[in-house]
Amino acid sequence: MLRTDLKIFKSERMTQQSDAGGQRTANEVQNGQLNEVFGNISDIDHAQSAVDIAKIYPAVSTANTDLLQDGHILINEPPLDPLVDVMIVEANGVNDGSTRADIVEAIESSVVASLLLRSGMSGFVAGQDQISDVDLQQNNAGPGEQKIVQLGIGRVYALAVEYTGNESDEWPRFQHFIKITETGSGYYRFEPPIPRATPGRDKNVNGQIRCTVLRDTTVGAGVIYHGVTQLTASATGSELQVSKTAGRVTPQLQQGFERLNNVPFAKTEEGLLRKNITLPAIGAAYEVEITDFFAISSVDFIVSYVSNNRAFNDYVNANALTGTTLSFTTARMPDTGSTITISYFSSERYQNYNNASAIPGGYTLLFKTIEGTVFDGSRSQRYSITKRLPNEILVFEVTPSGQEYRQAATLDLITGEPSYVNNHSALQYTAILENNAASGESATSCYFAIPFDNVIADSFYVSVALVAGGLLSASGDSSGNITGVSVTGAISGNIVNLTFAEPVKLSTLKYNINELVDLVPPTNLYGINPLRLPKGGAVQLFRTYGVICLAHNQYEQYPSLTPAQTLTRRPNSFIDIVDSTGASLWHPLSTHYEYDKATGEVTIVDVTGFTAPYELIDTLSELTLVTGVTGSTLKIRAPLVGSFPAGSIVSSVYQLGDLQARTTNMFDQNIWDGTWADVIKGDPATANYNAINYPIEVANQSAVNERWAIIFTSDTAFRCVGKNVGQVASGDILNDFSPINPATNQPFFIIRSSGWGGGWQPGNVLRFNTVAASKPAVLLRSVSAGHSAIEQDSIRLHFRGNAE
Repeated sequence: MLRTDLKIFKSERMTQQSDAGGQRTANEVQNGQLNEVFGNISDIDHAQSAVDIAKIYPAVSTANTDLLQDGHILINEPPLDPLVDVMIVEANGVNDGSTRADIVEAIESSVVASLLLRSGMSGFVAGQDQISDVDLQQNNAGPGEQKIVQLGIGRVYALAVEYTGNESDEWPRFQHFIKITETGSGYYRFEPPIPRATPGRDKNVNGQIRCTVLRDTTVGAGVIYHGVTQLTASATGSELQVSKTAGRVTPQLQQGFERLNNVPFAKTEEGLLRKNITLPAIGAAYEVEITDFFAISSVDFIVSYVSNNRAFNDYVNANALTGTTLSFTTARMPDTGSTITISYFSSERYQNYNNASAIPGGYTLLFKTIEGTVFDGSRSQRYSITKRLPNEILVFEVTPSGQEYRQAATLDLITGEPSYVNNHSALQYTAILENNAASGESATSCYFAIPFDNVIADSFYVSVALVAGGLLSASGDSSGNITGVSVTGAISGNIVNLTFAEPVKLSTLKYNINELVDLVPPTNLYGINPLRLPKGGAVQLFRTYGVICLAHNQYEQYPSLTPAQTLTRRPNSFIDIVDSTGASLWHPLSTHYEYDKATGEVTIVDVTGFTAPYELIDTLSELTLVTGVTGSTLKIRAPLVGSFPAGSIVSSVYQLGDLQARTTNMFDQNIWDGTWADVIKGDPATANYNAINYPIEVANQSAVNERWAIIFTSDTAFRCVGKNVGQVASGDILNDFSPINPATNQPFFIIRSSGWGGGWQPGNVLRFNTVAASKPAVLLRSVSAGHSAIEQDSIRLHFRGNAE
């Protein structure tokens, strides 16, 4: 096998329409030519940004079945334009027949609906962009669902219509992915608006109710992205410093939003304050000793933590507390090196009270927690307490003038004794008492997670009341440092640590911060829904246990080359010389130039037929395994053998596997029902094909990835059908059968007549698959909006492997 036998072919349609892509053609991607894969970037692309997708086929193009071992491709040179990002997309759902629409569907499988948060959501109308907080409260929770669901700003969720049985014409099943953009009094706002109506909570669909559901989302594992970056420092040891490890599938469109008056340690509406316990985050499963739990809330424990640099709250029921041991598992894996915080109400601070007895000394009644009834002598009946003002109890009664609130009594908050008014008496109530000794607040440090993703550190402003009276305040800078009078701290990602020189009341702490929010452009802008992509389109280009290639490329321009001319290059390099048309001077017999790997000397032999000027490419490269990705650092298995200075190229390798044409899964059936299964269904045919002595013949240059069926129409005649290509030819068992691949003008395969034998009957089928010596690959180009001074740009794609 020669270097020139490795080719990259175009797909059927190299456009940006939904039907682009398709099968492999015989049209090669020409080296050094512009617009062979992607078209020009237009003025509109620069103005609004764009996403282009191209499907290509790295292939072994030989007339035999020579093996290319561990074939792989990589981007060896990135585009010069900083507004352009190019990557290779490796997706499970992409095959030879895939079009752009199929590729987009595979890419969008990155984010899928997961955990059921709430069934029985209120019915939505088309165009609605709000979720009522009522739907997320305890009284609407279905069996096994969280008591209370809190949605995070900037988070992606899925609204869906789900039921079993036949599809309803009135309420068809569908999923709509949303991003929470705002929270207000009793609602969450999202975008984009829901495009169609959904059934209400009690609407019957196929005998089922609660069919409109809200689900969390998770990132699937079926898509891998391969990109290219550069070393920012010389490669030394087992860590590589690179300019980036992530790229963007969709361009980033952002807008700044002010997040004002955030209260991380707020009291409840009743004036209750939770106790916080902070622990190091070690895994997802925990057992924590809680000796002072006090149950007074529908949400018993709140577990706060950071996962994948995002803040999350899990709500844990009191039934997770056995004795004094709280056992729970977080819904997501907390980040290594972070902490988790458990919040609950403490019995050291609160206790229940019934006014049948006196309030014990040292406790104060919390007025807003009172529940009970009072007797109205004017109407000779009891009324529930429906409104509480400071020290006053009001009831909602029917009076001659209509319904109104009437004062029933005032309370002494120390003794609990009522003073009645308006002919009321016999007050009976329960409440919560606060221990005066524990009622004070005093803290000199705190830690909390900002529930927003992309915050601007220098917009941070915090204020908090001193225990002794007065106010402290501080602000952040662009480096994340927080400074103020008697306040120091830092912002790392979205984690805030603060230290106070004097004791403060944490329940009074408020902060403001600005967040850069990724806008959600309509799907038709790029043809990809950004909500179906991890982190809105920001994807990892390198991964743990992925292979990378380091390369140091040197390019030398020569106005002309003459026979016997010698050029001094580096030893043990990959050397290529191309002319002005992109044609390579490499030849297996060194007809045009010779390269001595030991000395690095290149000797020109003959340049007849080539057009000056020339470019000599000198590449030193090395493959290695990534064992960790952290920020802009790639950890590798072992130090590199070669020397790679800053600016060297680091490429993520897309492994195509062994490339060699072959046949698989041959079997025969008596009758075929049209199902493209890879195992026999039903009875075998009486006859059989002798594949041992007369194997079906294929060649690298023309075999395709396809399932084939030879369907007999008589005792000797048959027709040949491919699952993707359809019927390609008819034949018989009396002659060799070699259906032509129109892309290559060579046979898809050859079946020798000597292998058939007799006994075949109409309806019998011979099933087999062919595997091509090629694999489809998807290139994606993301163009961010902005002005570019780059007039001509390109990338270099390498296709390599090992062969005898």
